[in-house]
Amino acid sequence: MSNVFFKKNDKIFQEISLSDAMPKKQYVITRCLLPNPTKLRLYEMGLTPNATVTVTKQAPLGDPIEIQIIGYTLCIRKQQAKYIVVKEIT
Repeated sequence: MSNVFFKKNDKIFQEISLSDAMPKKQYVITRCLLPNPTKLRLYEMGLTPNATVTVTKQAPLGDPIEIQIIGYTLCIRKQQAKYIVVKEIT
């Protein structure tokens, strides 16, 4: 997924995939581009649009990544994380 820039209220925002998110920064999920069975399962775990997520750790080889969402920690594979679109909270 390529990075997408958009403008709102004279501020420029950048949308990136969750797999490219920097650790210790907060992001808001904008959309999920996964097929329905996987998307619904992630929605059940709290990865819904407008949810705040923080990447806390990455495994030594980069996969999986550990994220903090709605009060708990979750590990997901980078292959799935690259289809979750987020924007940084400023």
